[in-house]
Amino acid sequence: MHGILALSALHLAHIKPANRPTYISTAVAHQNQALALFRERLGDINPSNAKAMFAFSSIVVVYAFGFTQSSDSGDLTASVDDLCQVLVLARGVQEVINKASPSLRESSFKPILQVDDYTPYLPDSARSALEQLREANRVCGTQDATHDTVSYGQVIDNLSEELSAVHGGFNSISVAGRWAIRVKPNYMESLRERRPLALVILVYYCVLLHYLRQNWCLDEWGARTSKAIWDLLDDQWRPLALWAMVEIFGQGFPDK
Repeated sequence: MHGILALSALHLAHIKPANRPTYISTAVAHQNQALALFRERLGDINPSNAKAMFAFSSIVVVYAFGFTQSSDSGDLTASVDDLCQVLVLARGVQEVINKASPSLRESSFKPILQVDDYTPYLPDSARSALEQLREANRVCGTQDATHDTVSYGQVIDNLSEELSAVHGGFNSISVAGRWAIRVKPNYMESLRERRPLALVILVYYCVLLHYLRQNWCLDEWGARTSKAIWDLLDDQWRPLALWAMVEIFGQGFPDK
């Protein structure tokens, strides 16, 4: 319940900016209480608390997206670090969900675990752009012995699946969470090191966030973070990210 109240206050901060400081303060207070209770039970997830633990775990990720959206920071590059932190959080939350899921499959929460039917579809332009990513991954693997071609390839394939889901009509925020949950640790380390291909892949993830921007907690994530990454990339890597930037900002980018 504290988690629900925290998320509600955060949503109010988003839609009523005049009262944002008050709502943010309320959100933080409730979230801190929720986290304290949550941590006490992490080592003992059982049928009696599985629903609450699962529900709050899901709230944590949405809260993280929404809270950073409410930040007043003018540092665009900070949005890259913020998104990395959300990805790390999503991966950690998945461990809780995995522990709670066996109990939930036999409970009234079972429908929540099921995914709506959709027909995957990927436009030719997206398919071509993703193939360019795969080719860049292969080239990096031949040029750099430390490059983890397999992990990068899995991350790109997962991104292709989620983009296909959205184009197929599945517009739930869980699409963004699914990719975050499946991200490989080696890829996350490459992001922290600001490796160019890792950043380009994150721009493609920003396309996914942009497609899902009707969810209030995602809103400007895609546009803000992709622009920050574009500024970090040099002329060698920008062409590989151009498809994603055009998807987000429209034809004419970067001139307009």
